[in-house]
Order: sequence, then C-alpha cells, then structure tokens
Amino acid sequence: MKTKEVIEKFDYIDALRGIAILLVILIHTGQKILNLPQYASWIVTSGRFGVQLFFIISAFTLFLSLEKRFKIEKSPIKNFFIRRFFRIAPLFYIAIIFYAIFFTYFPFRGFNLKDIISSFFFLNTVIPSTINEIPPGVWSISVEVFFYLLLPFLFFRIKTLKKAILFFIFAIIGSVFINFLVLNLSPIFLPNFDKFLLKIEFLYYWIFNQLPIFALGIITFFVIKEKISRKTKITLSISAFILILLLILFPLNYQFGYQGIFPEQYLVFSILFVFLIYAMSKYKLKILNNKFTQYIGKISFSLYIWHFFIAYYFENTFKAITIFPIFNLIIFFIFTLFLSSIISHFTYKYIEQKGIKFGSNIIKKLEKSQNKSLKTKTK
Repeated sequence: MKTKEVIEKFDYIDALRGIAILLVILIHTGQKILNLPQYASWIVTSGRFGVQLFFIISAFTLFLSLEKRFKIEKSPIKNFFIRRFFRIAPLFYIAIIFYAIFFTYFPFRGFNLKDIISSFFFLNTVIPSTINEIPPGVWSISVEVFFYLLLPFLFFRIKTLKKAILFFIFAIIGSVFINFLVLNLSPIFLPNFDKFLLKIEFLYYWIFNQLPIFALGIITFFVIKEKISRKTKITLSISAFILILLLILFPLNYQFGYQGIFPEQYLVFSILFVFLIYAMSKYKLKILNNKFTQYIGKISFSLYIWHFFIAYYFENTFKAITIFPIFNLIIFFIFTLFLSSIISHFTYKYIEQKGIKFGSNIIKKLEKSQNKSLKTKTK
C-alpha cells in the first residue's frame, strides 16, 4: 500500500482516537463509583490503557506524516515542531490557567508554582513531584512532547520493520534497566520522595517506560505501509502471542517486589492494540469505525483536557447513588462524555483549529521565503 493511500484513509485513525478517549473517560468516571462488581472494576481499570492506544496512534501517524512532508516541504523537521507546538500548546496553556483557578477553589488537590512551570515547559515526565499535577493527566502530554523531540532521530534511523522491532526490544530492555537504576538510586537523589509513589506513579508514567509503546506504533507504521509476506505476518503474530503469554505467566512486577519496574500489563494491551489498528486499517468495522467514534476522535484532545473537570465537579453527586453501581457507572460515563463533548466542540473549533491554522500559516510563509531564496540563488 502506498503512503498516499494510507494517509487518505484517516477515518479509522479518528475512530481509534475516539476509542482511546472513551477508554480514558471510562477509567476516570468508573474509579469514582463505589461498590462495583469485580468484573466491572477490571473493565474500568483497563480503561487506563487508552493512553497507550493514543501513543501507538501518535507514533504511527507521525511517521506517516513525516514521510509525506519530506517529499513536499523544504524544512520538514522545523515545520514538524512548529506544527506540533501550535497543535498542542494553545489549548494546553489555557488548561493550565483554568485548572490553576479550579484547584484554588476546590482545595482537594493542591499545586504550586513549580507544578505550573514544569507544565508550561512540558517537563512533567522527568520531574517526579510534578509528573501528574496540573492540569490532570499532564503526564501523557509531557511524554508525547518528549517523543516529538526523539522523533526526527528515530525517523532517520528506523527505515525497516526489522529495525523497528529491534528498537522495540531495545526500548523494553532499556526501560527495565533505567527503572531499576532510578528506584535503587532514589534514596540518594530523591531522599524525600516516597519510594512507593516513585514506583507506581513516576516509573510507570515517565517517558522511558512508555518508549516501548511508541516503538509499537513505529512497527504498526511498517506493517500497514509495506507489503509484508504472509509468512512474516504469521511470524510476527506468533511472536506477539508468545510475548503476551510470557508477560502474563511471568509477572516480574510482583514476584520480585518491583511493581512499576517491568512493563507488563500495559504492554499486553498495547500489543493487542497493534492488531486492532491493523484490522481497522484493512476492514470497515462499523461497530468501531463510525461517525460517532470518528467525531469523538477528532475532538479527543479537548475531551482529554475537559473530562477531568466534569468528573471532578460531579463525582459526589454520582457517588451518592450506591444501589445499582453498574447503572450509576453508565449514567456517570454518559453524563461526563456528553458535557465534556459540548465544551470540547467549541474548544476544538475555536482554539485547536485556530492554533493549527496559525501554525500552518507560519509554515507557509517560511516555505515561501525559502523558495524565493532558492530562486534568487539559482539566478
């Protein structure tokens, strides 16, 4: 399949983003409902892996985009950073201000100037005390930005499926080693930081632990873009199945007391997400790829920002209903999605799209200027 053809079929990508944000909203509403049955709690908890689906989609689509841009732009790398900044920063900076005000009047969650500064510069993923502070869910945005910094380096060096798989393996080994190192050196460098929180929050959230997930996105890019033989597909599928079994049957996290060190459960889900993306790229699965999921996917960044506010603000109302927890969960989920979607519709239209357009105009001017310079030199 040619790159152009893949890029033109973006409806399933939007649908996948829609599925990802629905999973994220599920975890952030479901964790506030009391007395859920065990099976429902497991489903709700699994919703947190929607963020990993976002990461895989991001790596996949950014590789597609860069490949295209290198054919039509003079400065694709510089343009990439301009495009990414104006895609994220306008709404994100507004969210920082909004939640700073919100948390001031709702003191159940504190913040300080350090939190705001680290968020402003997207540094949360490398600072343990601020990794998930303001706005809520900031860790994933910071991780995404750090991946942007790595992307040009990875794009130039990973040119085949084989190299993408090697990077995936290297990223897993590297994350285990670095996590182990940080945990054992934390008493020296982070003497006042709770070791338990370091394991279950920082070491799970930070960029090095999420890098294997982005690697899966790069693998997805090559699997979908290239014509891979049936034998290779079968080999990859068997390898993925064996890896999933090993991750399930050999839980290093608990056996050796290093919970948060080894990428186990979220890696299992992420591998399954690769199969989901491949299936949706080949087949029109209307139950997953439809106008609803596509639209939710388009406004997913705004939804990610605002659903925390709705869930926080109304959680006590829904906690009070304890007779039918499942019913309570469904109503709270729909309620949060509905109100968040209304807000997100406007912020997507008047903030996100305006930011994207502003960034595109800057790029057009820079490209036009470079074309003029080239014409002048050739005369």
